[in-house]
Amino acid sequence: MGWLLADDSYYEPSGRTYTMAQDVAATEASYKQKPESATIVKFLMIDINIRMYKDVALVTVMGRPIATKNGVERLGNAFRAVHVWEKRDGHWKLAVDQVTGVTN
Repeated sequence: MGWLLADDSYYEPSGRTYTMAQDVAATEASYKQKPESATIVKFLMIDINIRMYKDVALVTVMGRPIATKNGVERLGNAFRAVHVWEKRDGHWKLAVDQVTGVTN
């Protein structure tokens, strides 16, 4: 996952500023807990819009998490996300990741 993220800070879903190292560490900790909880989380993505510029891609999406535990699916709360990708040294890197809950 680290090769997808920009080295500098970006925003993560709670609005906190993260660095790549912090996000990778949090993801690794989460994966270590998953075998214990036996929960699988997938994301249903709809209304995906991608705008390409020279070295920047702006991606907007609406989605919902779907958690499955012991064969039972639970649909989570809807969200909208904005992802800004930058092309750096020939590689696309996630520079900004903002996720906002949808209540209506």
